[in-house]
Amino acid sequence: MCRRAERSIAALSTTGTDTAAPSIQPTLSAYINPLSDFLFVAARVITRRDGDNEAL
Repeated sequence: MCRRAERSIAALSTTGTDTAAPSIQPTLSAYINPLSDFLFVAARVITRRDGDNEAL
């Protein structure tokens, strides 16, 4: 879900100068990207710790 939000933020921030488009602050992207990476790695660590197989 966080990756999806990251992609949506990236798409919104590159819509150009359209005044109808919402304004995306650069700090939001700077926060969401590392959060998304952390959640991905944490899920892999938990999966490995529990001995489950990853479905890649």
